[in-house]
Amino acid sequence: MKKWMNWTIAILTIAVILSGVTIVFAMGNESNSHQIDPSLQTKETAEPSGLYETETPYKIQSGDSLWKLTASYSGTLSRQDVILQIMAHNDLTDAAKLQIHQVIYLPGCLSLTD
Repeated sequence: MKKWMNWTIAILTIAVILSGVTIVFAMGNESNSHQIDPSLQTKETAEPSGLYETETPYKIQSGDSLWKLTASYSGTLSRQDVILQIMAHNDLTDAAKLQIHQVIYLPGCLSLTD
């Protein structure tokens, strides 16, 4: 590994630790196409145990991030684990690439009212 790459990794690691931001690295150039559920209603899922007993569709708005959307979570999982589960449930590979008007499904345990 080249010397500049070691420095880059070290600086990024320090920045992540100090900022508290979760970075997810995606391998490859997969593109995700998200279909919008026209009903946009809370529904029961096939996974009765865990975080997704119910799910609520949420349309991404300007300024939204998974970190911001999980601010109301008060369960036993860490906030980072909740974000990773949301990403897995919605087939997201990069949390930083949310698109305005994209619909994702959030666990029913999150309160999205301000």
